[in-house]
Amino acid sequence: MSRSSLSLFFVLPVAALLLPGCFWGEVDGGARFSVSEANVAEYVDLLYPIDRQAEWEAIFADRPTLCEPGEDDCEREDRVRSDLIEMFLRYDTTKVRALLTQRGDLQITAHLKVGDAYKALADDSFDDWEYLTRSDRVGGVAGDGCDNSTDPEDRTGTGRCIFEEIQANPAS
Repeated sequence: MSRSSLSLFFVLPVAALLLPGCFWGEVDGGARFSVSEANVAEYVDLLYPIDRQAEWEAIFADRPTLCEPGEDDCEREDRVRSDLIEMFLRYDTTKVRALLTQRGDLQITAHLKVGDAYKALADDSFDDWEYLTRSDRVGGVAGDGCDNSTDPEDRTGTGRCIFEEIQANPAS
């Protein structure tokens, strides 16, 4: 190998690191979503598939403000929204792309498939989802069900309803 070929062999990889470009890989992480009656329709095909949209919207519909669990009587300003829940979705995906721009910014995009993300949760018996069913939170309050025919004040908490929906439809 000539000296110019040898130096080119070392210079090209270093130059490639300094230039903008794309790369692919995998990631194990999570994403946090604030879901409510007002924005649940925005999560179609991200948190739930299109064919389950009506069920997800029904979970959040007509939810009253409630006292925290354990407080039978609270002031109006102490009531919390029962249609709002912070969801945390763990994921492991090999569909990750990153773009390194000329100014050195790194933009990473993870492409998630709802079914794959929830299947991993089902496989570990939903251990990561315990927070949805905790009875010390409004979202985990036990009630008479998630159905719209149940009086809003008597319904199961939003978190429990989401948990039941995902558990009943993991293949979706």
